[in-house]
Amino acid sequence: MLRILTIDDCYFRYNMLRKKFPATSFTGLPVLSELGFDLLKKLLTYNPEERISAEEALLHDWFHEVPLAKSDFKPIFPPLRGQATFSAD
Repeated sequence: MLRILTIDDCYFRYNMLRKKFPATSFTGLPVLSELGFDLLKKLLTYNPEERISAEEALLHDWFHEVPLAKSDFKPIFPPLRGQATFSAD
């Protein structure tokens, strides 16, 4: 049985994302989980009709994966030209 290849078939055949974002680093610590990789792959799908929408992306399971983001996280900005460090408070 013959099957017609689509652009996405060719894309996934030569997809090098997992090499760029390995499951573990050289120390054995995770770099990008399977859920994170799944979201990245869906966001970078070539065909816009098959690509995940922004709303679907925000509901992806990766955002609920442990460890969860800290709700009290506040970025710290580096000092500029000798000024003191300050936070986003």
